[in-house]
Amino acid sequence: MTENQKTAASAGTSDPLDKGEPSAKTQPEGHLDQAKKAAKAEAEETLENAWGTAEAHADAAKSGAARGLSDTAADVREAGSAFDPNSFAGIAADRLAENLSHAADAVRGVDLGSVQSDLSEFARRNPLMFFGGAAVLGFMAGRMLKASERNAVSTLPAPSIDNTRTTTRPTTGHEHGDWGAS
Repeated sequence: MTENQKTAASAGTSDPLDKGEPSAKTQPEGHLDQAKKAAKAEAEETLENAWGTAEAHADAAKSGAARGLSDTAADVREAGSAFDPNSFAGIAADRLAENLSHAADAVRGVDLGSVQSDLSEFARRNPLMFFGGAAVLGFMAGRMLKASERNAVSTLPAPSIDNTRTTTRPTTGHEHGDWGAS
């Protein structure tokens, strides 16, 4: 065995021209692994961006809902101030405003992740009730959309009818039942 062959054998190859570069068989596998890693990293980054965007939209919706509840509570308080504080209407308006304020605080403090996990757990424990509730909510949403569509159509201005113009038809001489007479 020559010295080159001994060196090549100790390096794990039998090719004396091998310079330590990967063989043609391992190059495509290496490129495939790199492509897989790059695709996985890109997918993870996209998923993180999507979650971030979804959380931002959910937080914005949560803030908007809390603000709406707070505004409604303020409006109810203002409307209730028009009544005698000891009257039923005054007491009811004050209590309603207080409950709306508590609801706004609860919406602000809710963790959407816990709501999602609670909802998932409820769906697993009570699938019939969950899907029944989803069906009822879907039905109600459909009815609301249908009603709002009718309201949108009914608020459109009615087409105007111009009764000042009359149309004349050509006469044939047979308008008054004198078909047989000539």
